Amino acid sequence: MKYKKINLRKFRHSLTQLKDSLNAGQAYEVIDRGKTLAYFIPSDYQIEVKKKDIKQQDYEKFIKSLFGCVKMSEEKKKNFDYEKEYRKALEKKYLK
Repeated sequence: MKYKKINLRKFRHSLTQLKDSLNAGQAYEVIDRGKTLAYFIPSDYQIEVKKKDIKQQDYEKFIKSLFGCVKMSEEKKKNFDYEKEYRKALEKKYLK
């Protein structure tokens, strides 16, 4: 399906013309300040929204990729030197 991007202000000011083009089969993506607010799709289109089944392991991988987190065992947590690792991270960042 092809759609046109349209600014929110322009959308508000030309509702009648947009209504007619929606009836003719045109779809719109309404944008405000660079972010998508809504999609307006003619009722003729058959749309199916499928929910993906995401396993817990996939969520953990995703979170790790976002934050760089690592799961630590209880033994490693007890012996972990936070100050040493923090210093390493700062040196890596600022002393390249």
